[in-house]
Amino acid sequence: MPYSTRKYDLAVLPIRRDAVALVALAALAVGLKAAPQSRPDACALAIQNPADVSVQLSLKNGQKRFREGEIIELSLGFASTTRNTYDFDAANYDRSGRLDTETVCVEPSGARDPLDDYFRSGLFTVMSGGLRGIQVLSARPAVVDLDLNEWKTLSPGPYRVRVTSSRVSRRAAAGAPGRDTPVPLVSNAVEIEVVPASSDWQAARFQAAIAAIDRGADEPAKRRGARALRFLDSEASTRELARRYWSVSDQPLGSEFMFGLIASSHRQAAIDTLKGAIADPAHPISQQVVETLALLEMQSDPRYQLPAYSGAPDAAWSAARDVKMVAYRVVVARHLGELSAALDTKIGQARAISLNTLLMNPGAADATRLRPMLVASWDLLPVRLRNEILTSRWDQVGGAELLPILRGIVAGPPNRPNNSDQPNRGAALVRLFAIAPAAGRELILREIRNIQGDIGISVLGRLPDRELPEVDDSLLARVLQRNVPFDAQVVAFDLVARYATGKALAQMQGLYQLHRGNWACALQGATLRYLLRIDQPYGVAQIADSLQRRAITGCYQGTFSNLQEAVALPDIERLAIAALDDVSPEVVRDASEALGRYGSAAAEAPLWRRLEKLHKDGSVDGNMVEYGLMNALTGGQAWFCDVPKLERLRSLVTPSRQSELDRGMIAEWQGGQLQLSMSWYIDRLSYSLGAYTGFGIESLVKKLKQFPAATHVILLLPADLAAHHQSEIAAVQQAAVDTGVVLEIRR
Repeated sequence: MPYSTRKYDLAVLPIRRDAVALVALAALAVGLKAAPQSRPDACALAIQNPADVSVQLSLKNGQKRFREGEIIELSLGFASTTRNTYDFDAANYDRSGRLDTETVCVEPSGARDPLDDYFRSGLFTVMSGGLRGIQVLSARPAVVDLDLNEWKTLSPGPYRVRVTSSRVSRRAAAGAPGRDTPVPLVSNAVEIEVVPASSDWQAARFQAAIAAIDRGADEPAKRRGARALRFLDSEASTRELARRYWSVSDQPLGSEFMFGLIASSHRQAAIDTLKGAIADPAHPISQQVVETLALLEMQSDPRYQLPAYSGAPDAAWSAARDVKMVAYRVVVARHLGELSAALDTKIGQARAISLNTLLMNPGAADATRLRPMLVASWDLLPVRLRNEILTSRWDQVGGAELLPILRGIVAGPPNRPNNSDQPNRGAALVRLFAIAPAAGRELILREIRNIQGDIGISVLGRLPDRELPEVDDSLLARVLQRNVPFDAQVVAFDLVARYATGKALAQMQGLYQLHRGNWACALQGATLRYLLRIDQPYGVAQIADSLQRRAITGCYQGTFSNLQEAVALPDIERLAIAALDDVSPEVVRDASEALGRYGSAAAEAPLWRRLEKLHKDGSVDGNMVEYGLMNALTGGQAWFCDVPKLERLRSLVTPSRQSELDRGMIAEWQGGQLQLSMSWYIDRLSYSLGAYTGFGIESLVKKLKQFPAATHVILLLPADLAAHHQSEIAAVQQAAVDTGVVLEIRR
């Protein structure tokens, strides 16, 4: 279901934390217009498998006869008789909630897609993808298990089932430009029969599923129970799913409950039970519950069924979708009003989560009244929600009332290794520092003197002081200490680079000489930044030396990215420009991208020269080099890549990169509009403006002023977010006025 986020952009979508349904976007909540899902019907394609690669479909345990609502388990085995030719995507989940690598084809056709209302409502843009494990196919089959019920709900009758898959790709030939080539495959067919389920069987299945969810031995057993309940599709199972569902992001098994409700053929039972949950004192109501209920209601109303989408821009479809989106907002607002009215009856965690939901929605209730109530219920919120408030939603929820809570979090135990289910001390310290600067400074100094490792340089480096002589001794003692956890060691070295005075120079020089060429890259980079800051000629010499030390570690491959802003120093920029001709493609890419992000305008010409040389000479490692050079030239902070430069670039890169340019930046300019995205994580602004990305308002203003007059830029920005970042929004508006850029802010 849609999920609120602090990033407002058509390209970057919010990521859910649940293992099954990791991502969905609330396009309505941020005013985005979601594109419909449209792709060719894989079942209608005439796919011919290559002779040396195959996919074999089988039924788990050989079972061929199933009751309605019973899980139909499939197994796919992928194999190749040719060695080192085909890669295989071993993904077992997708952020959208259903893997898009397979399509289940059933004959006779006409079986219902249980998630059609989720994927094709027109209300949401759903992002697919996730972590992928790629392996080389061999004669030994790589096996993937699927539940047919994810794709089809089958009524009684005989069926013939096959599966098409896009998991396999043919490797590019060694030294050839371009990427692997997708190889669509189609499986053999298997025959099954679905028979009616008796009421006794449904009741027994229902009880077994409940028992597994409540008393399963482990998480997989509980999830199997939840999936059994989800696919059972009885009225009793539907009501049980609604009674249990309160969140996708923070509730174990929540995605199974949500998808079961969306797929249920007993929709009115789902709607009625969710409506009852709003008034139920013990039922937590998250944003996702409200939006699930609204989706079910909208999809049940014939007035809002969208016409068929042809796959091309369609004015009738878009107009109908716009009407539907407005109506959806009204339904969501109505249910939030009902939740506000029921809030005083909510108890315990139900009250805390419901408070949080209302605070997510400015205008749904009086935030001044709700904020003290949330403080009183803070410990009843799931830790992930608390961290989300601290990092991404402080503008909506935060205030001085939370100061005692912030102090308690900072004083708590360190969170290593930054587990999302433990309080985020770094975010709490940032918020505390903003509310009470003097107290925040003392706490930052305390953390610097007693480094725990879970609060990093992005927080501890915020003091305005150029140096902190009072922490020299403690920092030196820490970097010289042995048997320190690595995360704490990295923080200590970063703090030396940021705050240590020249008093530490001799010892840091000795330490570097002892370890250079065989150190962890993070420690080497931090030490080089310190040496460069305190004794620039010496630091430059050591950086030049580090680029040549390649026998033990690969740190030379990331030298310039580890130097960060120091690349802007003229001596370091000269080293980076010289590195464009290095024999190592990794060094060339690193130097290119560092020059793009931190270099001066003088770095642009050498980047063009190197790309022209690559175009002329070619190289077996040219793909990596080309990638770095193209990114630097199109996204450089100190220069502007206009349409003539894009055309020049297109003439110098390989066909696959030409396609990227055609579909991306060139298409954007031809479309006449560029998207500006502004987001804040904790309190750090990140932005994307066309092909450009960066951090901080100064960088954004500088980049915006490079754009040609009359460029049309669209900033998607809800009113509440603009209200909390007025100075930064005003700076963007002024930069647009100064340059003649047409800035359109859409609320």
